Amino acid sequence: MPAIPLTIQLGTEALSILALYGVYTQSQHHLPPGPYGQVMAGATAGTALALTAMPFNTPIFPETSVEHRAGLPGQGWRNVAKAASGYACFFAVAEGLRTGIYKARLVDASRKGSQLPPRSEDPQWHLTNFFAGGVAGLAYRAATLPFFKGPLENPLLTKSGVGILIGSFVAMGSLMAGFGWADTAFNLEVHPEKWGKVEQSQ
Repeated sequence: MPAIPLTIQLGTEALSILALYGVYTQSQHHLPPGPYGQVMAGATAGTALALTAMPFNTPIFPETSVEHRAGLPGQGWRNVAKAASGYACFFAVAEGLRTGIYKARLVDASRKGSQLPPRSEDPQWHLTNFFAGGVAGLAYRAATLPFFKGPLENPLLTKSGVGILIGSFVAMGSLMAGFGWADTAFNLEVHPEKWGKVEQSQ
């Protein structure tokens, strides 16, 4: 597979991530809050990301250039299905983790008689998003395993496997941290009442 010019790859990756965020956010307007809505919105957003990247023949985030050049796990519908499955799992895990961690912090603050700062001004909130996204990135990799035909096609079982997993943790953690920052900085949260209920329950 021929090398892709760096400017095209970076531009397409940025465009596909914007598509991922936009579709995930907008899809939730038509879905109930909670795991079901996150899975459905994640699958829809993953499909949009794949369809944005495919015409330019560029890697589907967080796929690496090495994976893409090897043509794994193949092109066409398998890549779309892989992205849909992976991001359905990614957003469900990331949202669940960051909500659980935030609840635990609220309980701890309540016991100490203190209050947490607004999430937009809370450094630990951004770290929570990074950690939740990183763990969810590993879940993304697990969810996409069925789309490889066998061990010889699976990049995670090569010498680069550990590096791919570490890269996925960092890339997906950064992705979720960026999404979380955009949500709070620009008031883009689809279900802001969810966080109000979380805070009131503690």
